[in-house]
Amino acid sequence: MSRNDFGTGGGASGTNCTVRGMNCVLCDRPHNLTTHPRTKAIHPRFVGRQVQTRHRDRAGRTPSVPAHHVEVHMSYRPLTRAALVAFLAGSAACARMSRMESPYLSQVTTADPAAGQVDQAMKSFAAQGFSGTVLIAEGSRVIIYKGYGQANRARELPNTAESRYPLGAVENVFTAAAMLRLEEEGKISTQDLVSRFVPAPTDLRIDDLLSRNREVTAVAYAGGMASINGPADPLAERFAETGASYVTLRKVIEQVTGESYENYISNHLLIPNGLTRTFWDNGAVGDSLVARGYREPLGETVIAKGMVAPLADLYQFRLALRDNKVVSPDSKRRMFAPAPNGYGYGWVVSTTPGGVRVTEHAGDQVGFQTWIAYYPDRDVLILLGVNNDGGWRRPISERLTQIMVDSASAKGAVVSSQ
Repeated sequence: MSRNDFGTGGGASGTNCTVRGMNCVLCDRPHNLTTHPRTKAIHPRFVGRQVQTRHRDRAGRTPSVPAHHVEVHMSYRPLTRAALVAFLAGSAACARMSRMESPYLSQVTTADPAAGQVDQAMKSFAAQGFSGTVLIAEGSRVIIYKGYGQANRARELPNTAESRYPLGAVENVFTAAAMLRLEEEGKISTQDLVSRFVPAPTDLRIDDLLSRNREVTAVAYAGGMASINGPADPLAERFAETGASYVTLRKVIEQVTGESYENYISNHLLIPNGLTRTFWDNGAVGDSLVARGYREPLGETVIAKGMVAPLADLYQFRLALRDNKVVSPDSKRRMFAPAPNGYGYGWVVSTTPGGVRVTEHAGDQVGFQTWIAYYPDRDVLILLGVNNDGGWRRPISERLTQIMVDSASAKGAVVSSQ
């Protein structure tokens, strides 16, 4: 391996990349720096992050390359002034990010009596085999945010408040919010025909896909939609899958914006609202904070893929939605207005056994389960990430709802505007 394997000097073999507006020193190819024989240091700002880079070859061209796991490093060679400036700028950005993230992560308190009840219930589930993380908030106050069991059995890493889980179909809440933002900007209407943007039946409207009032059951973009069924059943277990309807909406977003779906969601929903730990994982990122999933009863390891986030970021998104930072109050009202099948725009809208309103969504995958539920009459948010597929979501969600919402001690009504 030659010295020119490192792009520290901007030489012919080096690669000039742009990462979120900062000039960085990167190698010519992705690799695991923890085992790189010439690694001297790793810039903390980019460890475990998936970013899009723009590479320049020797002729100055900028060929399109896929997103990959990038870690900035220094070689044994002396740093150039440009490399040092880039390193210090990245460090400053990292410090700013940490300050931005700390407020909502530091609001956890165990003073609330309900926190003790929740903790005891979760320990009981963990003793039976559950592993994952729970976050519960009343208003802007987080009363418990805690991990149970192991995030990585092979490395004996525990689940913590920082553990990240694949969202699965919970990603639908972001897709729906993006569609409503585009409507507010005048770029689409929910009454537009889907065929205006992607191949689809001529009578299928965006509203049909958002509300899943007419469920797309198969998609073939080269030849159009294969079939359309009637309303989806939001209470069925299969409803936890993302479904072709929302996959189609993602294609519409890309067609309208000219950006990839991931870039649009990141630039317009995640970063502006402080969701700084959420990213898309193709299974190769290798972030130690991303929980491994386990297929029971044998415990086969499952690698998380897709949109991955800690529960704190979902909490942050819910606060932004509440404060009308994501969409307008009118769009939010439509988001939570259920169609006849009980589905709003990206949310299931129903009531608890005790008659309390709830807007929720679940994401079930092999090895993982994720759940977000908001109870506007109590101003309570419950978030759950599970990294083994022992069917834990349903019993845990029922128990936490009983403690936080339907019990006699939780009857004080606090009406929220969602």
